[in-house]
Order: sequence, then C-alpha cells, then structure tokens
Amino acid sequence: YDSLSLKQKIYAKTIINYAVKKSDVIFTVSEFSKQEIVRYTNADDRKIFITYNAIDNSIYKKINNNNVLESIRKKYELPKKFILFVGNVKPHKNIKNLLLALEHINDLNLVIVGKKEGFITGDNEITYLINKSSLLRNKVYFTGYVADKEVPIIYNLASLFVFPSLYEGFGFPPLEAMATGTPVV
Repeated sequence: YDSLSLKQKIYAKTIINYAVKKSDVIFTVSEFSKQEIVRYTNADDRKIFITYNAIDNSIYKKINNNNVLESIRKKYELPKKFILFVGNVKPHKNIKNLLLALEHINDLNLVIVGKKEGFITGDNEITYLINKSSLLRNKVYFTGYVADKEVPIIYNLASLFVFPSLYEGFGFPPLEAMATGTPVV
C-alpha cells in the first residue's frame, strides 16, 4: 500500500470500501487478512468468514525421477545448488534484503520463479542491485514464466526455499515447498 501513488490509494480505498459495503458476506484467507479488512474498511467483522487455503498434495510432492528433475534443470538453466524464491518481484516481498544477504553467502545461488517486471508497484531496485554487483549478476537466476506443472519440480531441485516477505495475507509458496520436502526459511 505504501508504494501506491495518492491517486491509486484513493481509487483502491473507494473501490474496496464500496465492495465491502455492498457485500452480504466477505470470505478471506486468514485471520490477519480479516483484521486488515476491518482495520482499513470498518467492515462488520461478523460478516467476514475465514476460509483457509490449502494445496493439492497430488501436485506438490517429492519427486524422485532424476530424468524429470534434470530435464527441468536444463530447460531453465538452473544451477546445481540454489536457494529458491517463488513469487512476484514487488517491494513487500523483501527481495532487496535477500539479495543483500546473498552477497555474503559464497556457495549458493538464488533462483527467482515469478514475474519480474510490468507491475504498477514493481521493485525496480532489485534490477539495480543485481546490475551493480558482479557477484549477484553471477548468482541470481530469473526463470521467467514457468508452467504450473513445472513449479513443483523446481521446488524439488532447490536446496532451500526462502520467503522473506514483509506483508502477506496468506503465503502459498511455503506450503508448496514443505509439501515437496524442501526446507523452508
């Protein structure tokens, strides 16, 4: 919200408050999101219901087929050992601090699966940090678009999954990583 312009904030507040006022029932994904809706809209919390998210364990699971794993590693030109981040490159995802920490870790790369550009509230500082550091330029890999069926395979290839986000209503990626047996930070 802090990265929005005044015009964007007014528009968002108007549309969200109108939707809340017209709604008989509001479903949200977490207690945190419910409290944020009440905080920012003064909605009646009795009409807000939490429906917790879950993942499909038939899709997000441990994969032991080396041929499948290696074909995806080659397709996306992934390093042998890497930390994984899955999500969009936006300021609240806190990738900046992840990159600053990565500069102090010698033997691990970072693979970022998710949209890098084209957001109204994108994080342009990330590109700047990577471009100014030869160390990061050689350690950070952006996959670009990854088909949904290939994302679980990339989780399986990762040494570690990291979710440094500063603000989320609910985060699917940590659950997805845990379902594949990938350690989560």
